Amino acid sequence: MSKLIRRALIASGLFVGALASFSPAVIAADLGVSADNTAVTSVTVNATGNGFSIFDYTAGVSATKIGQAEVSSNDVDGFIVSAKSANTTPGLLRTGGSGASDTIAYSLKIGSSSAVAMTGTVQPVLTQAFESACADTSGCSKDVEIVIAQSAIEAKKSGTYEDTIEVTIAGQ
Repeated sequence: MSKLIRRALIASGLFVGALASFSPAVIAADLGVSADNTAVTSVTVNATGNGFSIFDYTAGVSATKIGQAEVSSNDVDGFIVSAKSANTTPGLLRTGGSGASDTIAYSLKIGSSSAVAMTGTVQPVLTQAFESACADTSGCSKDVEIVIAQSAIEAKKSGTYEDTIEVTIAGQ
């Protein structure tokens, strides 16, 4: 009878040992973890009105709101919002005009940025560190403002001056 007990103990000891050695592998195989962190970068700009008369300003136009930018970026390093004038001769172009004498140079501000002169090439306007309020698809709002120096307005022909501003966003 002692042989029977000894064999049973040896057999059960092997079984327990085998179970203990395979158990962690089974648990690790069941822990499949994945996370999708899709990049979010978008900017939409909405005009706030139909324009303004530059003749209402006696000392140039200082930081007048012309739109609202809705910015979304979850880039951990932040984002850069850039803009450029769509006019061939950069600036506000007089309707029917074609040259430098028919344009009004201006600068653009987005959010807390400094004013950046608009040209025919892409200019970084707002460089922003990571901002949690902007990090989801609903994003955050940034004011878009125009700045025009008095010297840019002087001796200009009467008329309507316009520009289309192309705005882009990229992660840093």
